Order: sequence, then structure tokens, then C-alpha cells
Amino acid sequence: MASDVSQEQSEQVQRTDPSGSAVGSGNGPSLTKEEDSLASGAGWEIEVLNNDMEAALICSNPEAPMITPEQVMSLLDSYNIVHGIVSPDKISQALENARTYNSPVAIAKGYNAVPGTPRHIEYFFDIDPLRVGKVKEGGDLDFKERGEIPQVQKGQVIAQVVEGLEGIPGMDVFGQQIEAPKVDSIKMMVRVGKGAAKSEDGSAVVATTDGRPMVTGDGRLFVFPGLTIPGDVNLETGHIRFEGAIDVKGVVQDGFEVVGGSLTVKEIGKSTINVKGDLVVQGGILGANIQAGGTIKARHIYGSTVEAVGDILVEKQILDSRVITTGACLIPRGKILSSGICAKNGVDAMQVGSEASKPCTLLVGVDERLKREIDRIKAEIEAIRKQRAKKEVFLEEIRKARDKLQENVGRLAQVQDQALVATRDLERKIQENDGDVSAMTMRVTAINQQSSKVGEALETLLEKQERISEDKRTLEKEGASLQIQMDELKEEIEFLLARDTEEPGTPILKTKGTVFMGTAIKGAHASLTLPEDMTFIRIKEKRIMDENERPIWIMEVSRQKA
Repeated sequence: MASDVSQEQSEQVQRTDPSGSAVGSGNGPSLTKEEDSLASGAGWEIEVLNNDMEAALICSNPEAPMITPEQVMSLLDSYNIVHGIVSPDKISQALENARTYNSPVAIAKGYNAVPGTPRHIEYFFDIDPLRVGKVKEGGDLDFKERGEIPQVQKGQVIAQVVEGLEGIPGMDVFGQQIEAPKVDSIKMMVRVGKGAAKSEDGSAVVATTDGRPMVTGDGRLFVFPGLTIPGDVNLETGHIRFEGAIDVKGVVQDGFEVVGGSLTVKEIGKSTINVKGDLVVQGGILGANIQAGGTIKARHIYGSTVEAVGDILVEKQILDSRVITTGACLIPRGKILSSGICAKNGVDAMQVGSEASKPCTLLVGVDERLKREIDRIKAEIEAIRKQRAKKEVFLEEIRKARDKLQENVGRLAQVQDQALVATRDLERKIQENDGDVSAMTMRVTAINQQSSKVGEALETLLEKQERISEDKRTLEKEGASLQIQMDELKEEIEFLLARDTEEPGTPILKTKGTVFMGTAIKGAHASLTLPEDMTFIRIKEKRIMDENERPIWIMEVSRQKA
């Protein structure tokens, strides 16, 4: 019977040997007779845990004779465990604890790899100070609580690029190195707008004016001075165009335009709003056409076209509107009715549609703005390219004119030189009284008159040549400037595409109310029109394998908790 127990314990040790070889089998390290007895018959074992990051001592038989720390080291060696082993004193304590408590006691530990940090931009101000519209517990939007709006001074460093750090490898108890996760060494482009400038080496951003710093939804950094309108935007104020933070205490009335850095306003009527940063509306947006480079927050949106780079947060209702955002459309306590929503990061609403309203169309996980923005930039590049091509044509004409002038200048200079040589020769003969002095004198006078005219013509040509050279330098400078503009726009496209790749969309609709029949939910690859009313649902575009193990996309519908 004892022989059977010994064999069973020996098999257990073989199964738990992390090296894959049976202890004492001849495939692993050879053991002495005493070590083999410890490993298979004395009731002491080694168990490797946590993906080879920990080795524990186990006393499987409370009656087993006590062994020494040196024997434990031999046992560890038989398992090829070489790293992170505790001191002999701790091994002695582990022996006591393993026998007393009949549970594994760690006696060797590895250490995990430390991930590196990617290259990133560090901002020296709160980039999301306006917490108006944040979703509170229970799903309500808080339109009263605000953060402190940051202010900076001219010359202040407001952001900088922080270089990434390589990760530190780890090691398991077998002494095997664990590679640190790769760090994406992406190109970090600091992008600035009005009120901010890059440092000479491009690694930092400095405020060029006093004001409020802001990062727009597309990652561009501005510093906006402030403008307060004490009442409405109306006939008294006219259109408002201000490259800064605009605070309108009243309403933007129908027919007016507000263009600026950011806008805080009581209410917006049938007007046009275009801001580079955030738009905060205390009341509603009624029949407006809006574009914002940051987040839009409002109580309700009716009959409007609203486009944002950041999230769009609405408290009550979106009705008869078209809403486009690179962020998310969030209306967790409200309704979306008779509207089209395009939200790269998904839609969260209490209710979508109704029995009486027209069906809604929700496009999720797709950045409709991105394609339009890239198309706009490409059109701008093409316009600049044509402009530069025209300048190249003019430049070529100038080169030809300059070359022709150069020929004429050379020819006239040669004539003038010949006249000078002839004059000197005649003057020498006159002085030596060699020939008809009177005739030679008349000849010298005629040559001098001709030379004077040639000189005047030459001076005119040289002045014209200088003007042409100046025109050439101007055209070359303008051409170089246009090339820089094209390169910057191409870099802008690369940045937008990289950002879109690094921040994939979230093709999801979440509701805690009803999504009514006829609502269309579309993603980049799949779509679904609800055949019936559904409540407390979550719809997400998902990639699965069909019966032939081919990838297909579906709109997966699942229930949410009430």
C-alpha cells in the first residue's frame, strides 16, 4: 500500500513540474535518492502559480518529516526555479506555515514587466472646465454646476509634448524574461490656433495673449480673450464676430450670426453659430444652423442642424433635427423624435421615436464629419496647387524675359566696350597727330554720343532686369509659402486619419426607455430597422463568424437592466 501511495505522489509531482519533465524521470535535472524521496514520497511539493510568476511550497501530508531550507533549494532546483527565491530564514518560516496551515506558501516570486508610456501632450490647465451638462447619478444633466474657467497670461507655457518611456522587462520564477508591451511611437503633432504658438523646437505651446485656454475637439489649442454681450444679439449689436470666448447674457435672435472661439448663451433662435470651441446653451436651440469645434450642451434642440467635434449633451429633447458629432450624442433622460443622428461614439437616449413621429435614423460608429473635413481640405489643397501652378507659369515667363534681357544687356555692354576702345584709339591718334585730326575728333564725338545712348538704354535694361528679378523673388517666395500651406494641409489629413484610427468609434445605441418600430440603426458595416417597439435595449454592431467560418457583421440586440 505504501508503495502505491508513493507512486501516486510521484505522478502528482510529475504533473505539476512546470518544466514539462517528470522529476527524476531522466528528462529533467537528475536528483539524488534523498531529493527524489522529498519530491515524491515525503509529502513536500512545489506548485507554480500565476502564469509562472510565483512558486509555492506545499505540504500535502501533515505527517511528513520536516525538511531543511537546503533541501527546499534542491527541490526548487529540480523544477528549474532560479529567480526571486526568498532567503533561507523565510524558507524556514514557509516550511512551518505550509505544515501548520496546510496551504501553499510562496517562496519564489517573479516580477511583471512595467509598461512604457506613449508620447503624449501634457496640458498645464483644466482642458474640460465647463462641467455644465455632465450626467449626474440617476441620468440627469447638471446645468448649474460649473468648474473654474482657467485663465493664462501672454508668454505662459500652456502645453508641452512629453516623450514616452520604454517599458521595463519582467522575469518569471524560471528566469525567463517577460517583454514589456510595445509602446506606439506615434507622431505627436502639436496643433495651435489663434492666441497660441509653438516653441522653436515644436515641443511646447506658449500663449501669445492673455485669455482663456481651450483645446477644441480636433485637438487644436487656442487662447481666447473674452467678450461679454449684456443682452441679446439683435439689431443693436449686429452680427458678432470675435476671435475669443463670447458670453451672451440674452438670446441670439433670428437671422443673426455669431462667429468666435466659444459661446455661452441663454438661448439660440433661427441663427447661424460657428465656434471653434464649446457651445453652452442654458435653454434651447430653435431652428439654428450650428457648428462647434468642441462640446455642445443644451436643454433641447428643435428644427436645427447641429454639428460638433465633441459630445452633444441634451437634457430634454431632440426634435426634427439633424445632429452630427465626432463624439457621442447623450440624452439619457430625454427623447429623440423625427431626427437623424450621426454619432461616432454612439447614442444614449431614454426614448427614440414615438407612435406619432416620423421614424428616426441613427448612424453610429461612423465619423461623417471626418470625410467632409478631409474632402474640404483636399479641395483647399487642390485650389492652392492650381494657384501655385499659375505662379510657376508666371515664374517661367519671368525667367524667359530675364534671360532675353540678359542677352540684350550683354550685347549693349559689348557695344559700349567696343565704343570705348575705338574712342581711346582715336584719342591716342589725335594726341600723336597721326592722321586727319578734325575727322577723328568728329568721329570721337559721334562715338561718345552713340555710347551715351547705349548707356542710357543699358541703364534702362538693368533697372528692368532688377524689377524682373524682384518679381521672380516674390513669386518664388509666394510659391514656397503655398507649398508650406499644402504640406501643412496634407499633414492635417494625416493627423485626422491617424486620430480616427487611434480612436475607433463606438457603434452602439443604449436606451432605458422605448425605441419605436421603424427606427433605423446603421453602423459602418451593418444596419437594422426595428420591426417592433423595444424597451431597455442595447444595439451594437458586432463582427461574428457565419456557419462557413467567414466573418460577417450584424446589429446585435441585447436587453439592458432596468
